[in-house]
Parts: sequence; C-alpha cells; structure tokens
Amino acid sequence: MSNNYSDIHILDSPESAATALAERMINQTRTAIQQNDRCVWAVSGGSSILKLYNALEEFDDELKSFSKKLIVLWVDERAVPHTNESSNFGKAYKQFWRNYENVRLIPVPYHKNSDRAAREYEETLIKNGIEKDGIDITILGMGTDGHTASLFPENKTLKEENVKVLGVDDPSVEESRVSLTFPFINASKSIYLFFYGKEKAETFQQAELSGEINTYPVMGIDKNRMEIYSDQHLT
Repeated sequence: MSNNYSDIHILDSPESAATALAERMINQTRTAIQQNDRCVWAVSGGSSILKLYNALEEFDDELKSFSKKLIVLWVDERAVPHTNESSNFGKAYKQFWRNYENVRLIPVPYHKNSDRAAREYEETLIKNGIEKDGIDITILGMGTDGHTASLFPENKTLKEENVKVLGVDDPSVEESRVSLTFPFINASKSIYLFFYGKEKAETFQQAELSGEINTYPVMGIDKNRMEIYSDQHLT
C-alpha cells in the first residue's frame, strides 16, 4: 500500500471504523467552529454513509450543541425527488438529519434535467458562501467498480478541471446524477474515504496498483488530503 496518504486507519469492524471516523469528524468540527464560527460538511450518498450516521448518533449531545453552526451539503445525488426512496438526501434525512433541525442542510435540488440541477446547486452553494475551498470535511465512499461520488469509470466528467458541480449520465446507473467534481472535492480541507468489506478492499488495492483515474476514479482524490477508514487491511 502506498504511504502517500495522509493517514490510514484500519479497525476491527465496519462499526468500529465508522465510530473512529465519527469521533474524528466531531473533533475537527469543534475546532473549525472555534476558529471560523462555522463548519461545512460535504457528505456522500451510497450505503456506507448510513453506517456512519449510526456512529454519529453516539455523539448526539455534542452534535446538537454546535448544530446551529454546521452546514451540510451533498457530494452527489440522483435526479429523483427527495421523497423517492433512492434519493441520497431523502434517506439521510429520514434516518438522521431530521433529528437536527438547527443544522443548515443544502440538498441538491431536484430537476429531471441533471445539468439544470447542477447549475442551480452551484449557485446555491455560492449564495451560502461555499466557494471552491469552503468545505471543511468531505466524506466519500467507494463503489466496487472504483467510483466515488457519482464519478464513474471512463466517464467524461473525470476530466473536468474547472466546473465545481456537473450533471452526470452513465450507462452503469439508471438515473442521471449530480456530483461535485474532483477540483471541488480536492479543495476540501480534509477528505475521508470510508469503505468496508473484502470486495471493496480488493478494488482499492487494484486501483492503487493501476493508478489509472479513468479506470478507477477513486484515484482522482488528492492523497495528501485524504484519510482512509476501513475494516480491511490494505497491503
């Protein structure tokens, strides 16, 4: 495994890895609020993030204590209404965020046209003072194909160098998506990659050996800013 990553944390179970990451996030959030009077999270969709929300419930009192100064946006979203069961925001709100009414949530707006949704989302982020380097903590997962956010293998979005938010169409998924791009993601002050299970560990190791972003988009994340949390030893 490359030693170029900011840090690699291997725990004995997915739950332990999620708890360690949750504690790291809470501590960093506290520091950011003390220094800047606010903290901005960018959270991914997918299944792994739901386990992280379970871990964050252990820090309920502290999270509520600074929730008025926490802003949460979404790394990616499907082009479906928030009430749809496949909506990243909808699932996260139902499971977790509805318990934190003081947190400023900024979901991706719903439009059938994902390009329109992406443009509107970027405008909303700017109105909320979230410019390219305005994210304190970005949480990413990874698919078994090596994709992260909604940036898929061989997709033209992987080459984007300027636009912060894009509509994404890909043959591997049913719905169009909206996703932050690598320039925006990699400008985050801290990036955490959370994945668990043998299959994803093998994918990540293959990605490391390949180093090809076009084949394994997870390789597009800035190693110098990314910490890894997993339950699998990475050799």
